[in-house]
Amino acid sequence: MMKFENFTWKNLPYKARIAVETLKMDEKSWKVGWSKIDEYWWEELSSPQRDAAIKLGWDQSAWDNNYDDSDWTDLPSHVITAASSLGFTQDTWDSDKWPAVHDKEWRKMTKEEHCMYWDITNTDGTRWYCTNLWRRNQAMMYV
Repeated sequence: MMKFENFTWKNLPYKARIAVETLKMDEKSWKVGWSKIDEYWWEELSSPQRDAAIKLGWDQSAWDNNYDDSDWTDLPSHVITAASSLGFTQDTWDSDKWPAVHDKEWRKMTKEEHCMYWDITNTDGTRWYCTNLWRRNQAMMYV
């Protein structure tokens, strides 16, 4: 099943948008990429919310474990961007081999590494901030 994380709000198919709204998300929370529902475990979702999540391509493992059990080709683009910037390749991701940054102490990581690490391990509000921070930094390199 398809996840719709890479769709803009305006491009969401009607049934997907209804499912998103069942999860108490609106255009603003969809754009940011975070909603209070992200704080819930699968078991805490109501039956209609679980059905909506399933329609959007989530199952219990994917919901509870974020991207841990996902193949590279199933990752949303922002996670691939973050993972690549940390040194992951499709081969290392799919074989669960972490790049050198994983061995760094948190306090010795750069802010960008913190953000990219959060992007691949969490689905909270830092995703929007961190991904956009990375994009701004990348754009500044070409000015």
